[in-house]
Amino acid sequence: MASLNKYLSLMPIFFVSSCSVLYPISLEIIDDIYKEPKNIYLSKSKLNTEDSTYILKSSNGSSNTLTWISSDNNSVLVSKNGKFIKTIGLKYNFTINSKFTLKDIIPLLNPFYDTKTYILLENPLSGYLELNLRYSLLENYQDCDCPVIKESFRSDSISWSGDNYYWFDENYRVVKSLQNFHPYGPPYKIEYLD
Repeated sequence: MASLNKYLSLMPIFFVSSCSVLYPISLEIIDDIYKEPKNIYLSKSKLNTEDSTYILKSSNGSSNTLTWISSDNNSVLVSKNGKFIKTIGLKYNFTINSKFTLKDIIPLLNPFYDTKTYILLENPLSGYLELNLRYSLLENYQDCDCPVIKESFRSDSISWSGDNYYWFDENYRVVKSLQNFHPYGPPYKIEYLD
């Protein structure tokens, strides 16, 4: 009986320690690893990152969707009206369900707009996770006279949250952005050179 009590007293320690293995460490700590965002520069037909060059492969004008393929054909980036919605072939890939464009959100901001969507993360494969989004318009953000939309995101199931920023020109096209694609990857600073 004494040996059974010994094992029963160790069971909570086993369950507590095994749970910490099953769930990711706080993502805020992991994000601290990346001090500087990766830079992406876009033009009408080319996308340059610090790691490779991407060529515009296809454009669907009606949905504002652009598909970029790396020059070595190992990775693909897909954007919709300036917001990246899918990556293939990167270390940390994602797919986000996006039925609207950022341009569609601007008239709905009063003073903010809340919605939710779903995101699929790879490495590790997450399955589709609910992603809560809150959009707000920032005035004179970083001394810019242009409209800037802040997209705050939160996935409670993996304790991941953060902010993405989108700078617009007078025609409400995204000209610059800072986007987080994956909780384990770096943020991406994207500038449109057109």
